[in-house]
Amino acid sequence: MQHPMRRKLQAMPPEACFELLLNATGGVLSMVDADNTPYAVPVNFVLYKGAIYIHGAPMGARSEIVKANPKVSFCVIGQDEIVPEKLTSYFKSVIVKGTVNVVTDDKKKMDALMALSQKFSADYMDKAKEEAQAKLHYVEVIEIVIDEMVGKQATELM
Repeated sequence: MQHPMRRKLQAMPPEACFELLLNATGGVLSMVDADNTPYAVPVNFVLYKGAIYIHGAPMGARSEIVKANPKVSFCVIGQDEIVPEKLTSYFKSVIVKGTVNVVTDDKKKMDALMALSQKFSADYMDKAKEEAQAKLHYVEVIEIVIDEMVGKQATELM
């Protein structure tokens, strides 16, 4: 269910939301397990070909939960500057609601790992490719297909 934004004037246009997702390095992946218990985990990610990609171990809470319930929320804070004298903060954030697919196709998985490597280790692509190839059948890559996206920013940043 999509809730309407209360402060509509602070809404970021889709292009600004995508730009924030392109440039941010970390976010929080939120899920709900089979017992209806929330679980959130900070992750590094890449926005690649219109979807969000995250890599990690093929076992553990995150892996188990998204396989049982692929509906997730993903939150990124692009800016959070506290301005004490104005009793506010200058912020930019994006919240995505999406559906997780576990990537099983080796080419798609390798492409996502290379996109992650390009974002975080661009000067070490040869080493990243070697490691990705060595661990391709171990590492789990998940794709978050964006179903809904909303961004919000402080009015001072508009």
